[in-house]
Amino acid sequence: MKCYFDKTIISMLFDRNESALRMIEEKWGRLIKMIAYNIFRGEETAEECLNDTLLDIWNTIPPTEPKSVSSYACMIARRRAIDKVRRESADKRSGSLVEYDAV
Repeated sequence: MKCYFDKTIISMLFDRNESALRMIEEKWGRLIKMIAYNIFRGEETAEECLNDTLLDIWNTIPPTEPKSVSSYACMIARRRAIDKVRRESADKRSGSLVEYDAV
């Protein structure tokens, strides 16, 4: 069962009201940043993850209608942070090859 706050936010998102994103950030912004920070250990990355999470929420609601906006936001934030860690570690593994001309 959805709480009144979740219903209100989802309704605002379906109406494309940007105030819903500000409400999400005010209510769960610290939680979203904490999730990202605990995975990546970077303050700047945590802020970036919050912004990406809000954008993903904007782009996926509608048509998605989650039961819990907070759980949905946390799931997105976690996935974003893990993707960032994977990209960073892939960049370190691949490195760049430098070609030298034989003299």
